[in-house]
Amino acid sequence: MVDIEPDLNTVAPGSTANTTTAGAFTASLAAIRRDDFSTESDRAILLDWMSGNATGDLLLRAVAPDGWVVADKSGGAGPIRNDIAIVTPPGRSPILVTVLTEKNDPSAPFDDAVVSDTAAVVLGALE
Repeated sequence: MVDIEPDLNTVAPGSTANTTTAGAFTASLAAIRRDDFSTESDRAILLDWMSGNATGDLLLRAVAPDGWVVADKSGGAGPIRNDIAIVTPPGRSPILVTVLTEKNDPSAPFDDAVVSDTAAVVLGALE
């Protein structure tokens, strides 16, 4: 069975349906960015879409050092809040960053600060 929007955003506690890991998510984005997977034009479109993603403004983009460019795709449902990004520091190659968070209370709303605080530590270590 394939779930479609918005049903795929309903995650029962303990279920692994429609979920991923940070490693798998990052590996998928890395694969999409390879020359043997997609064309330069396709990668440019993806980067443009991710750069225009306003739902991530309070996440990785909010804590990136000055001059760093962040193209991201955020997500959230219930206590789950995530962000995956292509972060490009000035004069350096892009870095892929994935932050997946989930609160223990299934009725809790997601929390942007958990993602941005985590991202601040990660990006700070990469400066």
